[in-house]
Amino acid sequence: MTTRPRVLFLSQCLPYPPDSGVTSRTFHILCELQLEFDVALVPYFRVNHQPDRAARDAACEALRRVLTYVADPAPIPGEHRRVRRVWDHLRSLATGRPYTEYQYDSGTFAAGLQAAIRACPPDLVHLDSLDMYRWLPDLPSVPVACTHHDIDSELLRLRAQHLRSPLLRGYMTLQAGRVARLEREGGHAGGSCYALGSGEPVDPAKATTPQFLEIGRLLARLHQIGEAHPASVPPALSCAELAARLPPGAEAERLQPALRVDLSSLPSGAAHGSLGPRQALYIGDRCSAVLPSGEAHSGPLVLDLARAACAWAMPAAEQLPALRAVLSGYQALRRLDPEERDALYPALRRAAAREGAYLLAAGRPDPLAALSAIEALGEKELRAAAG
Repeated sequence: MTTRPRVLFLSQCLPYPPDSGVTSRTFHILCELQLEFDVALVPYFRVNHQPDRAARDAACEALRRVLTYVADPAPIPGEHRRVRRVWDHLRSLATGRPYTEYQYDSGTFAAGLQAAIRACPPDLVHLDSLDMYRWLPDLPSVPVACTHHDIDSELLRLRAQHLRSPLLRGYMTLQAGRVARLEREGGHAGGSCYALGSGEPVDPAKATTPQFLEIGRLLARLHQIGEAHPASVPPALSCAELAARLPPGAEAERLQPALRVDLSSLPSGAAHGSLGPRQALYIGDRCSAVLPSGEAHSGPLVLDLARAACAWAMPAAEQLPALRAVLSGYQALRRLDPEERDALYPALRRAAAREGAYLLAAGRPDPLAALSAIEALGEKELRAAAG
């Protein structure tokens, strides 16, 4: 029997459910790694991702169904004690080291890391953020890879420019310089990053009709580019696989039929994966930047449209007008085929069920809310919205 190579993965977050940029990116990297490696995950958790023990337990249970080993998540101490956060900043000022070196200093994480090394001695270590650099001295002598979604030092400098307080602006600039020095200390390295455009996120509950139209137009442009440059990239986790992993119960039984609807015969191409409010920045009514979802793949384009429409319309003050605006903006550039219009309602149900499945797996409330809202709007109204 051939033994698979082992990867030790240190993560700044507990990446389930994959419903934000960082959790989605990390979760799908883990899924891809597990295809070829035995992956041991040692994560922190963040209060804004898993606010209580039940949510953390549900996230760990879901991840353990995917990965070889998942350590108990460690808290980021400064998130729970203000005194600790102040102390971390003071230590950074006194020592000249970046604040993150002390922010992630955790005895719980250290214990989890050593337990993971004993249980799954790694052939490779993967850091999902430069913030994890403080653990390098504790790692075995194996190759270390680091992926990150931005250039931290430059992001800190950009943030500093928008601070009104000279004191805070000076401190942020100081931290940017320290992080830049750390980035240079790494020696030879390779990586990729996305340039982060200017703009601000928009709350769907306060979004305007022009903003909904804009997101539809942008997604249509992305699909047109994908049609011109075809590729074949399967999703890291299909809806059918997600349906099979749901904990048993009445809510899962309600979600599973919608998740298993087959849309594979419809026109396909490069899909963003989740062009929701967290993946778009706006300047006024213009979308100034589209951020990666971590879920890009090849798939039915109407399903990608349905996911974006659900993400924007379900939290909106008026769901049906918001959904109509997203669809109208999309079709201004790329008209849906008759078969796509016929499949729009099943695609919207599947998109809503997917979001509900992530909520259910994470132990979060109201996993049926989006699906119920789509069904309440009704197939006739939604078909009419597509023109």
